[in-house]
Amino acid sequence: MTAEHTEPAVTTLSLRPREVAEAGIELLVAVLEHGLRESAGVLVPTRLEVRASSSRTGPA
Repeated sequence: MTAEHTEPAVTTLSLRPREVAEAGIELLVAVLEHGLRESAGVLVPTRLEVRASSSRTGPA
């Protein structure tokens, strides 16, 4: 990831694409195998990667 290799490293929000894809596949399989068409959805939490760009420097 580029953001962590910049100077200063940049704070980012990870949308967790792997977990989103896994949840989507599980929902698709439920439709295909069980005919489930209604879903309450799946909540995949994001992750805040706090890095140096968000640090305060100097006098407060």
